[in-house]
Amino acid sequence: MSYRPEREKAGYCKVWRRNIEPGFLLRRNEYGPLTAAREAVPTGGSPFYEATDIYGDLMAFDLRDVSVIADCSPEAIVANDRDQEEEATYKKTHGEE
Repeated sequence: MSYRPEREKAGYCKVWRRNIEPGFLLRRNEYGPLTAAREAVPTGGSPFYEATDIYGDLMAFDLRDVSVIADCSPEAIVANDRDQEEEATYKKTHGEE
């Protein structure tokens, strides 16, 4: 598995905003409330959301700019890292890298 900080190994919620790179990481427990808040915006919900990132800092952002929200479980993170390692090994073995 590739290196990951301990705070990421427990899982996280990754958020990408339109035309803004890169995405940012929130605590995993923010996934449910964040998706609910995003769905409520068209029906009169607040377009702004405050969340705690994986470093423990509070941040606020406009939900209208959010393009993707991903719930990254610890199991999925391990599987993704394994897939990336297999792909790198394949490319190295077959001279693609």
